[in-house]
Order: sequence, then structure tokens, then C-alpha cells
Amino acid sequence: MRILLVITNVSGFHEIPYSFGLSSIAASALLEGHEVEVVGIQAESDYQTMLATIDSFDPSVIGFSAVTSQYQASCDAAKLIRDNGGKQIIVCGGTHITMVPNDLIASPQFDVGFVGESEVSFIEFLRMIETNRDYREVSNLAYVEDGRLIQNSLTPLVTDLDVLPHPIFGDLFESYIRGNGYAPFLFSRGCPYKCTN
Repeated sequence: MRILLVITNVSGFHEIPYSFGLSSIAASALLEGHEVEVVGIQAESDYQTMLATIDSFDPSVIGFSAVTSQYQASCDAAKLIRDNGGKQIIVCGGTHITMVPNDLIASPQFDVGFVGESEVSFIEFLRMIETNRDYREVSNLAYVEDGRLIQNSLTPLVTDLDVLPHPIFGDLFESYIRGNGYAPFLFSRGCPYKCTN
């Protein structure tokens, strides 16, 4: 299956030259034998690059990961895909959906949102799609049904990180990193701060 991952950093408060979450998702998907491409949106002019990539790559699933300052940019990009006839399954994960999953109610361009750690859930989600089963049954998913948010149970946090592939730091992200001129690295998993709801 072909999967397009989109990084948005349009007029953001912070530089986001690399997505730790999407790099882990990409590594997990590649390990399962899927094809993955990454596109970055740093200005409105990049929306056309995204649409051109969709036309040439023809993905079945398009995934966004958004911090709060980039959630609207992700919504705008996903709506543009829909407005241009995109029939792909479009998903959004990241810290914003994890903290505020109710925002999916006002974001019909997203089919589902991923809450919390989602490498394991995303792979199960792809398997459900491939076997024509209802992917909305997968853990860590949130979606809207009849105007109401449905949020599935969360899987336990991964404690043995050796079961996960190493995040991808080059290859797929190389052109995006080169465009920014640098890339940050965290030598731990997840946010180093202690934010709570």
C-alpha cells in the first residue's frame, strides 16, 4: 500500500524541520512492506507540490501529524485534497489530536485521528484496510459518527523499544531536512516535558 505523510510548518511558532512521530510511523510502515513518501508544507505555495505528489504517487492513505500551531494548516491541506477530488483515507495524529480529539468534529476532511503512541495501531489500521475490515475498530483511533466523537481504548505504551524499528532520519526526510539546513534530534522517546490535560 502507498502512504503519503505530510509535515506542515506554515507560519509556525517554532521551526519544525523534522517530524519525530512521522519518522517512526514511516519506519514501521516500511518494515511492513508498504511504500512511503514524505512531503513538507512550509508555505501555501507548497500545497501545489503536495497535490502533484498525490497525483504521481497515488497513495491510498495520507497521514498528517500536527502540533496545535499547525493543526489548522493540516486541516487546510486535507480540505484542499478533498476539494481536488481526493478519495484517499486521510488521517491526523500528533499532539493536537491527542490533547483535543474533539476537534475532529469540526474537521470532516479527516476520516480518523490517532491518539497517543500509534506505531502499533497504525500498522493494524493498514492491515484492516488491506483486508477490507472496519478500520474504525483499531485501538488509539478517534472518529466522528453522527456528529459525536467516538474514541477507542488506548494500547499500553511501548516499554520495549527494541520491538520498534529505528525512526528514519535520512532517506525520505533528506530533502526536507536539506531545505531547512538542519535537523534536531532527541535522544529519548516522546516529549521531554511533563504536560498534562
